[in-house]
Amino acid sequence: MRAVPCFSDEQIEALARLLGECGTGSDISRTLESCGIVDKSSESTKWRRLEWVFLESQKHYQCANQVLNFIRSFLKPVRFAGRSGEFEMHRQELNVILAFSGLEYGKDVDFRQREIARTLDEAERRVQTIQAKFRGRRIHPEVLKYCRAELLQDNYFHAVFEATKDLAQRIRDMSGIQADGAALVDKVFSIFPLVWGQ
Repeated sequence: MRAVPCFSDEQIEALARLLGECGTGSDISRTLESCGIVDKSSESTKWRRLEWVFLESQKHYQCANQVLNFIRSFLKPVRFAGRSGEFEMHRQELNVILAFSGLEYGKDVDFRQREIARTLDEAERRVQTIQAKFRGRRIHPEVLKYCRAELLQDNYFHAVFEATKDLAQRIRDMSGIQADGAALVDKVFSIFPLVWGQ
């Protein structure tokens, strides 16, 4: 990868705060180590550690490549298996910050060049959010949790499929009954039979 110009201090802080919410301190330590980045920050707060490390890295290498390598290693889809909506939310938030440097982080964990955003409105407009897309519609938060990524892509078939799969998992989690499909629904809801007309 060619040398990517350094991020501003404000972008570094925003990136550090966002990434600090995407994993544990141990996750951060493992990723820093795997990227060959030394943390001599003496900071205990996750985002402050990342801010210090990112600023030092940019000062040393005179580019943002190490920061991007960390993001690619830390914000991997595999870390969010079963939580694709969470991954997509973090990716979209990341892209608002990266838009000011003309970058975009794709679902395939590759960075792409984009036109540089000059205003926050422009950066946010580029990143289509689920809140704007479904504003005014009465969608249960649990549905959004399970199929946010598919809804953002207008992939309604897979959105319904994911929501159905995760609804079954939620029923299993709440009832403690391990079954699938109709057997799960029959067993769980037969415990509390409906009495019609009452």
